[in-house]
Amino acid sequence: MRRPHCRRGGRSRRTGLAALGCAACLLLSSCNAFGGDLFSLLSPPRLSQQQKEIETALADALGEREIVYVYPPNGATSSAITLRDVCGDARDEAVVLYKIGQDSLDARIAVLTQNTDNVWTLACDIAPALGGIDRVEFVRFSGTGKEQLAVGWLRYSGDTMLQVYSVDAAGAHELLPAADQPGALRYSAFLPCDVLRDGTAALFVVQSGGSQESPTASLVEYGVAPNAESYLTRQEDGSGSYLLSSVPLRGNPSQYLQVQFSATADGTPVLYLDEQEGNSVYSTEILYFYDDTLWLLFDNPPQRTTPVLCRDANGDGQIEVPLETALPGYSTQANASKMYSFRWMSFSAAAVGQERCRTVINTTWMYEVVLPEDWWDGVTVQTEDGDRVWTFLSWDQQANVPGDPILVVRAWVDDGWTADARQIRLATSGNVTFTVELLQPELLPEKEMQSMFRLYAE
Repeated sequence: MRRPHCRRGGRSRRTGLAALGCAACLLLSSCNAFGGDLFSLLSPPRLSQQQKEIETALADALGEREIVYVYPPNGATSSAITLRDVCGDARDEAVVLYKIGQDSLDARIAVLTQNTDNVWTLACDIAPALGGIDRVEFVRFSGTGKEQLAVGWLRYSGDTMLQVYSVDAAGAHELLPAADQPGALRYSAFLPCDVLRDGTAALFVVQSGGSQESPTASLVEYGVAPNAESYLTRQEDGSGSYLLSSVPLRGNPSQYLQVQFSATADGTPVLYLDEQEGNSVYSTEILYFYDDTLWLLFDNPPQRTTPVLCRDANGDGQIEVPLETALPGYSTQANASKMYSFRWMSFSAAAVGQERCRTVINTTWMYEVVLPEDWWDGVTVQTEDGDRVWTFLSWDQQANVPGDPILVVRAWVDDGWTADARQIRLATSGNVTFTVELLQPELLPEKEMQSMFRLYAE
């Protein structure tokens, strides 16, 4: 395990961690809602009189200007208007993402409050002229107990910059360095996570190293830093944002695909960072947090050629990492023709891996089949018709040849499938129906097959 260069935070490691919910976010195209007290589901306004009142109040405050609503492609909300208590007054404010005019490149954020007569008024307008909005997260970052806005700005140059805004009666206040200040947080990925288990969210930030340096993963906290060198920003009372810990990552991936926060079975906070190198190489960086320090588990994490991301594959509340294994009969074939099973592994902080389950994934038709343990080395798959038909066969390990077929999974498009006694319906997704034909039902009852099949939503 590589020991990171780190600055230790000013708080000791807490014990007795309650089970942490997994928080996952696909950074490029979609985002799942965070779970738990810190990251509860956002409350979009009812598409009724309430939204109309918010829109009217914003229009009245801005005057005769064209309002164009902005919808962030990533983050906890894809809505232009979200209700959230960001002022800490036990009443929801309206957080509105917009720009002035269709041709404007600069997104803005308006916060509107509602008085006791239910009249909406503009409390503050955040307009830093930084470009578009990549994502918005609602986090308890400052330790005051109220939520702040963590905003990823998509700048004109194409890079992304992170800023956190605290809103009160006096307006919006920046808690991180501004874009033109030293220490401004340009990111390739970021995720709020309660690594100190104190009810506040640290910011896990991945920063690209460019062509000359390695990328870096950091945890940024808010409070009183252990030393002056750790501060990124500092207030008169001695509090501010500071670097809790950082560690260099290996290489320079072409893109980061997903970051997730969870905990091991013994309660150690852990972050999983899926990345892509070039066109067809994928891997997962695993970072543990203990003793106020980020630790990188692998110097060279295992690589895979299939775009399958880490996740809770067996429903045990832990994140597993997929390792590719060529199915029987495919180990000597060219990579483009290989078919794989995926060993879903959990890892301890000592880098000890344990296989939790094994699946085969049809990435063309987006489903997977969980393999029973006694099939792991004794079953293979043959594919036909552009992966539309998958036949599972037994495998003779001594003769190294396929045996008898066990079952056939088919994908039927539109009205191609009609019910019959041989084809058992497994699921329907859009205009595609999935069926199975059990050729040896004595080996695999229908009920067990139903539990083995699941749509794959990576």
